[in-house]
Amino acid sequence: PVIEARKTYNKDIVVLPAPADGIVSMDSIVELTNKMQPDGQLNWTAPTGKWVVYRIGHTTMGALIQPAQWKATGLECDKISQEAVDYHMDHVIGEIKKHLGDLIGKGFSHVHFDSYETGAPTWTPKMREEFRTRRTYDLLPYLLTFAGRNVENDSITKKFKSDFTETIKDLYRDIYFKTISRKLKEANLTFLCEPYGGPWRQEDIMPLVHNVMTEFWTSNGNFSPYELDPTVAALRKSGQNIVEAEAFTGKPNESKWSETPAWVKPIGDAAFCAGVNRLILHRFVQQPWDSRYLPGATMGQWGTHFDRTQTWWNEFPAMVKYWQRCQALLQWGHVVVENDFRATNQTADITVKSIHRKNENTDIYFVANISRNQGMATCTFAVSGKQPELWNPVTGEIRRLPQFETTDGKTTLSLTFAESQSYFVVFKENVTVTKKQVNNFPNVQEIMTLNKPWQVKFDSVWGGPAKLVTFTMLEDWTKRPESGIKYYSGTASYSTGFDMPATWFGNKKQDICISLGVVKHVAHVFLNNKDLGTVWTAPWNVK
Repeated sequence: PVIEARKTYNKDIVVLPAPADGIVSMDSIVELTNKMQPDGQLNWTAPTGKWVVYRIGHTTMGALIQPAQWKATGLECDKISQEAVDYHMDHVIGEIKKHLGDLIGKGFSHVHFDSYETGAPTWTPKMREEFRTRRTYDLLPYLLTFAGRNVENDSITKKFKSDFTETIKDLYRDIYFKTISRKLKEANLTFLCEPYGGPWRQEDIMPLVHNVMTEFWTSNGNFSPYELDPTVAALRKSGQNIVEAEAFTGKPNESKWSETPAWVKPIGDAAFCAGVNRLILHRFVQQPWDSRYLPGATMGQWGTHFDRTQTWWNEFPAMVKYWQRCQALLQWGHVVVENDFRATNQTADITVKSIHRKNENTDIYFVANISRNQGMATCTFAVSGKQPELWNPVTGEIRRLPQFETTDGKTTLSLTFAESQSYFVVFKENVTVTKKQVNNFPNVQEIMTLNKPWQVKFDSVWGGPAKLVTFTMLEDWTKRPESGIKYYSGTASYSTGFDMPATWFGNKKQDICISLGVVKHVAHVFLNNKDLGTVWTAPWNVK
């Protein structure tokens, strides 16, 4: 859009002379603003020597609000002007009240201020007064430093530059954040914000934000945080427990409806280990049409596709349940910043991360293999005298870990990880038996291979074959000769049968599981019409 003020807006601040060379002394600075004539001529007799006259003014930074339709697009408001922020917030809140009325605080509860991307301003109309109030001296003579001049000496010039920067930070705290926080609270609305990337001190403004959000990306399939560590540190310093995150923001080369739950999992687990304990999925786009229009609308080029038009949407609740279990435990108690956890003797191609939470006599460690490989690790926890338990957030299973050692106030045990697998290791009960002989992870023995043909049903609406297809073996669709299968992108139903020997029922102490082998990318398993659940991540098996 064409914003005329980006090209034409300009206001004078002051006209100052200075010797052409060298350090500028204060006694040589005389304000010449009143000697500037309407036609731009300067009516001033310069002292002996060579002088430079600086005409200092301010203009717009040119930053536009985003994202918005062009007709609604204009310049960002002056965020360090009390009048501008008051006007802006009164207008926004007024429009919300006008259109939503009694839904405020109920169906509509939050106003979100996204990550700050509008640069660092260096002026506001009342900057001179604000600076004097906070720093007790006049800034006008020192504006020559913006032209690269030293005023008085290096030390004084550096002090002014520091004072100026600190004043900008003060104004963001005292005007921008305090005004938003107060006005939204008065309107019964919650101030939700990604408060980083801007010219302020995070520890100053964190207590003013009702809900703080950070963010992480899925760059190259890896956890890619943006300003996450300092935001988490500032939150903890201010005593806040909930760390929300704009989660799984994707770049155009990855956000192609090709994301899968297993691909997403280790990225989210790494965020949990970094301190995040509430995911705000980026992104869920409203799909206003019926199922004739698939895969539907997108948020332009950014964001992982969590939508009802995703191929695996009907099985998505299984991963949501996993996140719910994780977040429930990661919001419980308080975080232990000195996370005394070590993972040693681990397989070379896995990476194990953790985070520790505690409440009274119970310690909880979230331990995650954030690699896409399987392996083992010897893990040491800063707890002793307690029985370790393994809580599996994928299945909800809880069991004791029988094999561990306690030395020097620490507990050491071995964990076996599938690709991107994670656990909670919980210490809450006192140890009653010290000698443990049983392995923490029992050996699995193959007792049968399901090698009968499979009857496969595709969805013809998505271009698949209308009739059942027989697969003599499980294979990659893209290697099939039929074009309706080779290029099929959707869900198919597989069915086969097998006879289960009666002897398998004899020992009820043994668990029997079905391993699905390689799954691309989600499977919902039924056995004799009994729902065994959704498998969306390794290990690809059901009991």
